[in-house]
Amino acid sequence: MFTYINENFLHAPSADLHRDTVKSLISITLAQAQEVFLEKQIADQKKVGLLAKLSSQAGTLYSQVIEGVQENVNKAIFEKVWLLFVQVRPSLPPSPVRYVGEWHRLTSSQIKASLMNSMAQYYQALADEDANSYGVAVCRLQIAENLAKEAHKVASNFPSSVPPSSNLTAETGSLLAEMTKRHLSTVQDKLTDLARDNDFIYHQTVPAEASVAAVPKLPASKPIPVSELYAGQDIQRITGPDLFAKIVPFAVTESASLYDEEKAKLVRAETERVDTANGEMAASLDYLRLPGALQVLKGGFDQDVMPDEDFRTWCVDVADHENPSGIFESLRSEKDAIVGVLDRGSKQLDMEESVCEKMRSKYESEWTQQPSSRLTTTLRSDIRNYREALEEAARSDGQLAAKLRQNSNEFEEMRTAATHGEVDALFQKSLNKVRGKSSSSNSPAGEANLLDADFDDGGPSVMEQIGNVEDILKKLNLIKRERNQVLKDLKEKVKTLSPSLAEGREHANDDRRTTTTFRRY
Repeated sequence: MFTYINENFLHAPSADLHRDTVKSLISITLAQAQEVFLEKQIADQKKVGLLAKLSSQAGTLYSQVIEGVQENVNKAIFEKVWLLFVQVRPSLPPSPVRYVGEWHRLTSSQIKASLMNSMAQYYQALADEDANSYGVAVCRLQIAENLAKEAHKVASNFPSSVPPSSNLTAETGSLLAEMTKRHLSTVQDKLTDLARDNDFIYHQTVPAEASVAAVPKLPASKPIPVSELYAGQDIQRITGPDLFAKIVPFAVTESASLYDEEKAKLVRAETERVDTANGEMAASLDYLRLPGALQVLKGGFDQDVMPDEDFRTWCVDVADHENPSGIFESLRSEKDAIVGVLDRGSKQLDMEESVCEKMRSKYESEWTQQPSSRLTTTLRSDIRNYREALEEAARSDGQLAAKLRQNSNEFEEMRTAATHGEVDALFQKSLNKVRGKSSSSNSPAGEANLLDADFDDGGPSVMEQIGNVEDILKKLNLIKRERNQVLKDLKEKVKTLSPSLAEGREHANDDRRTTTTFRRY
């Protein structure tokens, strides 16, 4: 059945049906079948030579299982300790196929492999004893004892409690330890008896373990094809309908993915172009202050225009803030105080240096104090830096004070308006002032408009230029709306490209056909 799965599930729908996983399950099942047959022959008391060959084949199969399971553990398909899940007795474990996803943790399949190989050496030793090869039999029993000890050691370390998801019983560890212990005791008893007989009676040389011939193998299990197992029957009726009959072929899926990616690329490219054009248009208009600048030039301010929140906030901040003149006066006072401290510090340093030098010239070599100039270098450098910082701050304060004096009237008007609640009146007054300066309609008859004077060279007037700019703005806004609408239509149109997949399944990998299809749209 596992072979049938491997041959018919070329693309495994899950990890437990992957080809490598199924191969591991095949090895486990064959090893279990070999062990079942071996147990049956032992119960029937068959010849020890036959039992040795069957045990040798079972040990080989379990050794192969180690490699397969370890590979799946490395791929995170199996969790650790399956091969104690395989159990010592074939009658204990359920079918491993059903519990592939419930494997707990891999301890080691060496329990089974070592146990089967130990049994092979044990039964072959009995056969050698019957053939009067007592020295070889003793050597085989020694090998069997070492393998049995290894199996018993691993089995004794089996967890005493296992999670329910592993499908193992609570007695699994005790069963493993009991079985390996019983076999080890049997081997040791036989080894003691035979070694004593050889020492006192037969006197045959015990060969080295490396020189002992391997135990022959006798395969007793092999996979049976489903066709042979159900010969003469309708296999389709037994296996059921194909579960994947309605799955879309991989070529069509690949083609659909190709078309979807091309559609997404097309929409992304056009969206990026539209966003770039809209962004450049908005940036250009903002730089030219359009269309607000046109209203200023036309003098087309509404009489009912109300000040925005920023202007109100500015007026309130100016009214609530301390008088800047007092702040500058306080800064000058603090500066003078700091300069006085620096001057006194410099004077004290100079005085200290002078006294030091006078004492040096008076006492000459008896004056051991170092020159004061070396010790006060850092202090003098700090004083110089502080003076430069004060001078830089004073220049900055002077610039701010000059700007304050230039705009003192505006600040005073804003402070007064905020104090008396006349912010709106101040805003309207400022608008009327700007409108009076910029509107040509309010200019005296004998006074020429400065804007018209700049263009008084036979060309269009200012108002005509403003009209042309307004027409251009209308066209730009119309182009922007049309561009956004075209992008919206393109996104809707792209959705209709999917039916062409059915026309080109045989060309699923033809990029040129895909490009041509998109060009038609």
